[in-house]
Amino acid sequence: MLERVASYIWGTGLLVLLLGTGLYLSFRLRFFQFWGWKIILRRTFGSLRTKSGKGGTSLTQFQTFSTALAAAMGTGNILGVAAALCLGGAGAIFWMWVSALLGMALTYSENVLALRYARTLPDGTKAGGPMAYLRFGLHSPVLAVFYSLCCIGASLGMGNMTQSSAISTLAAEAFSLPPLWTGIGVTLLLGIILLRGTHSTGKVIQWLMPVLSAVYLLAALGVIFRNAAALPAAFGQIFREAFGLHAVGGGISGAVLQRAVQTGLRHGIFSNEAGLGSSALVHAGGSSEDAQLQGMWSMVEVALDTLVCCTLTALAVLTSGAMTQADNAGGIISAAFSGVFGQAAPELMAGITALFAFCTLIGWCCCGEQAVRYSLLTDPCLSAGVREYVTGDPIHRMHWKASAHAGTLLMRQEERTARQTATVLLALESHRPDAGQMTPDSELLEHTIRVCAQCLWEFCSNGWQVRLCIGERNAKGNPIATPYGAGSTMYHRLLQQLAELQLQDVLSMPQLLSLSASRMTQETVLLITPYTDRRVARWKQQSGGLVLVTGHAHDSGNCADAVVPAPEYLRNGEAAL
Repeated sequence: MLERVASYIWGTGLLVLLLGTGLYLSFRLRFFQFWGWKIILRRTFGSLRTKSGKGGTSLTQFQTFSTALAAAMGTGNILGVAAALCLGGAGAIFWMWVSALLGMALTYSENVLALRYARTLPDGTKAGGPMAYLRFGLHSPVLAVFYSLCCIGASLGMGNMTQSSAISTLAAEAFSLPPLWTGIGVTLLLGIILLRGTHSTGKVIQWLMPVLSAVYLLAALGVIFRNAAALPAAFGQIFREAFGLHAVGGGISGAVLQRAVQTGLRHGIFSNEAGLGSSALVHAGGSSEDAQLQGMWSMVEVALDTLVCCTLTALAVLTSGAMTQADNAGGIISAAFSGVFGQAAPELMAGITALFAFCTLIGWCCCGEQAVRYSLLTDPCLSAGVREYVTGDPIHRMHWKASAHAGTLLMRQEERTARQTATVLLALESHRPDAGQMTPDSELLEHTIRVCAQCLWEFCSNGWQVRLCIGERNAKGNPIATPYGAGSTMYHRLLQQLAELQLQDVLSMPQLLSLSASRMTQETVLLITPYTDRRVARWKQQSGGLVLVTGHAHDSGNCADAVVPAPEYLRNGEAAL
């Protein structure tokens, strides 16, 4: 029964859908995954020295990368590759590469959407992932809830039960440990890590995952270098069997080709999880607000998972001749690494594989937490009690059971658990560049800053999550942009930021507008500016933002939603009181 369900889920239809979507997105991205690695590496690993704007309850860039990589890299990268070689031959590796290259476009797109549609919760953390863009982008709450429930199930099944079973099996075979005691130990250790909070979990995974990956990859490279003479033959076998070519005569075997394609694509997708949403779940809860950056991190994850780790595992097996020394995945891996670890290979490889599985447990727990957060905490879904019926209330919100007990009509009272978000853009150009006035109007700018402070107070006092983007560069030459925050503490921080403005290195209007999010973010974007022009009008039409003009009769773009002109004493050049 389970095999029939698995064959249906991982059938040809799903493979065609995932890979077809990956091919379509690759066209839309102009095959960025092939030529853009200089940009990707500079934006990802090259930006690790930059401190994140948020802290405390959110994961840093590298922590989200490590967690997402941990969710993908598990037993499938070691035992799964050996199983793929047994089922589909060496040609399966080539089709794993294909799934990875197309999967990069998939995972990039899903992470960009996850970041743009993420919602900030009252505790400062974020709820996002595929559920968010299904609900707020596709406007389908049913699909969003369905995905979150499936994700919770996957975190328990594929993410936890499968990995826990692998750990207990490896411990029993290599160290003769009873599965019960192994399960208890894993549960306690995992509980200690997770119950200490997101920040502690991120610290554990950001050290454990890179060190573990480095140890395994070095061991695989050691096996390959030890058998370097067999490396050309291994690559030849991969490409030959990938297209069903016979070793003798060069004929084409349809059966070999079909088996290689299906096995390679299935194991590739299962390994890197591109298109499944696990990476988006992790990255949506991180500290970074840069959707494109998180998308690039996810592309690196797929490359490391499949193109590097799976490839090195396959080459280690093929060059060592381990396929002829054992008939099961565990035995093949032990035989392959015996040239490096000697007789201790079974125990050491079991330990490494078990640690990979444990990291996957942590990663999928984070994915499941995001799904639970969405299911239980995303607005509006929590009941805040009941209240008496008021004329005009919708009937569908009637609490019939409570009304029957009370003898009067009572209404369900719901509260929004996800706070509304807003971005405030503060323009510090007092005139259009073509206005013919080079000297900034300092009094008008002071008035603009006062209006901005009042708007920020309205947002913060009403519980909005708000950030401020200012049209000025800081000492490092970067545009000034604050993280999201709410309440009086955040308001005083924003006031301090406004008080420290120098009004010197001012951004142009196009540069400031580029800091805002697009329409897909579904958040309120307010531009506070002394003037408008056609560029502002075009931005408003594209982004759906609001425009507040502080200049007097400077709405040349005819797009202002509100005008707050400077008081007369400022327009007359008198000193402010």
